[in-house]
Amino acid sequence: MSNEQEVDLNTGSVVNNSSSDAPPQSNESNNKYIPGYSQNLKNIASLSKEMSNEEFVNALAAAPVDSLIKSEECQLPSLGVYYPGWSNGMVMVRPMTQSVEKVFANKRLVSSGQAIDVMFKKCVELPGDMDPAELLVGDRTFLLYYIRCLTYGNLYKFAMTCPHCGVQSAHTYDMNELYSTVRFTNRNLGAEPFRVDLPYLSSQVGREVWVGVRFLRAYDVNDIVNRQKFDKRLTNSTVRSTNRSRNNFSSDPAETMLDKSLERIIVNVNGISGPNIVNPLISKLHSRDNAAIRQFLAENTPGIDTTVTIECPECQNEVTMELPVSDGFFRSVE
Repeated sequence: MSNEQEVDLNTGSVVNNSSSDAPPQSNESNNKYIPGYSQNLKNIASLSKEMSNEEFVNALAAAPVDSLIKSEECQLPSLGVYYPGWSNGMVMVRPMTQSVEKVFANKRLVSSGQAIDVMFKKCVELPGDMDPAELLVGDRTFLLYYIRCLTYGNLYKFAMTCPHCGVQSAHTYDMNELYSTVRFTNRNLGAEPFRVDLPYLSSQVGREVWVGVRFLRAYDVNDIVNRQKFDKRLTNSTVRSTNRSRNNFSSDPAETMLDKSLERIIVNVNGISGPNIVNPLISKLHSRDNAAIRQFLAENTPGIDTTVTIECPECQNEVTMELPVSDGFFRSVE
C-alpha cells in the first residue's frame, strides 16, 4: 500500500479468489503521475540545473501539486460496477499534503466526519463530479487505508486494552496483512437490488418471501450517525425527552445501526417497493431472516476486512477486534 511495500493494494488484483472478477496482476509499475502534469515535473527536472536558485524555487512554487507529488492508479473493490457509467472502478490516488493534514486537527470536522470527505476530495480523483459520499462503504474503507499507507507507510502503531486482564499495551500492525482480505465484486450477482430469500417468514406463510437489497453508501452511514447524534442530544436535553427515550429509542448503538441500515438497504418486498410496504415488514423480521440478510451482505459486499487478531503480551490471550482508527492513524511510525 506504500511505495516500499512488497505486497500491497496498489494493483487492485485478487489472489486465489475464484468468486471474484478482479483483473489479473500486472507487472507494469503503478507509480504514475496524473496525465497532463507529468510533463511539468519533467521540465522542472530537466531544466533545474540551468536555473538559478531563485528561478528553481519559483518554478517549484508555481508547479501544480499533482506534478510534484506522485499519484498511483488504484482499482476499487467494487470495480465500479455499482456506479452509473463507471466501467472499471479505476481511480488516481495521491498522498495527503499538509493542507489535508490540517483538516484532521479541526475537531469539529473530525467529529462530523467531514474531515474524511475533504481528504477524499483532495486525494482521490473520482469520475466526473462524483461526491465521495456516493461511494460504497466498502470502497470508502478501502480508500481510507490505501491513502493512509500511501502517505505514512504500511506500519501502524496503536494501543489496546485487553478485555481479559485489563492491561493496556502498544502494538504495531503491518497493514499489508489486509491485502489478503480484499473482496472484489462478483459480477455474477447482477445489478442492485439483489434478491435475498427470507427462510423463516416463507415457512410461516407457505409462500416464498424475499427482499431486494442494495449495498450501503457512505451517505447512508452519515445520515444514520447524524440521526443518532441528534437523538442523543434530544434525549439529554430535558427530563421529559429522556423519559421518552427509554420507551422509543434503542439503548444499543449496534442494534440501532442495524435497524436503520435495514430501512435503507431493503428497497422492495417480492418486487413491491414503498416505505409503507418495506418498513412495517422490517419491524416483524425474525432473527433468522435478519441473519440471512446480514450473511448475504457479509459474503458479497465489496471491500476490505479490517478485523485483526492481537495477542496480549501480559496474559497471552488473543483478542479479535476491528483495527482501531485512533489519533495515530494519520501519523507515521517513528
